[in-house]
Amino acid sequence: MYFVSIWESVKHHERFREIAMINQENDIAKRFIPLTQAMSAAGDKLIRYQLELVQGTAIPALESKNTEFVIITPKEGVSLERIREVGLDVHDVWDTNGHPIALWESVEGDRTFLIIVGWLSTTHHYDTVKNEPYASVVNAFSQVGNFNISHAHLEKNI
Repeated sequence: MYFVSIWESVKHHERFREIAMINQENDIAKRFIPLTQAMSAAGDKLIRYQLELVQGTAIPALESKNTEFVIITPKEGVSLERIREVGLDVHDVWDTNGHPIALWESVEGDRTFLIIVGWLSTTHHYDTVKNEPYASVVNAFSQVGNFNISHAHLEKNI
């Protein structure tokens, strides 16, 4: 299960959390009680990331028929700058070829990046990246990063 929450900025999210935590009886906090309970029930199965946008726009990818999530960490000896550089190359190739994509970087110092891409289907994704200009960029990225890739059909709940 995924829970994706997009904020105007990290500071806006921090401010929300302060308001919700200071007075848990306010209307904002009450609306999030079911989510808070579900997240607590997930225990150590819940993995949280707080990321800041580097490039792109996530909404079109999240609203696609199939959304790809790629969590990237640098291979040993690879700098965050190198991951960011290759991630921006990935963004540029996908974006230039009409695929909605966003690149995010962790603000928590855990050396994590996230790429979100919109596809028609998982098959469409795998068929597309076998070919150029994608294949060489994917190969370059595989040389510097470790990946956890998943696909989801998301439901919008506001």
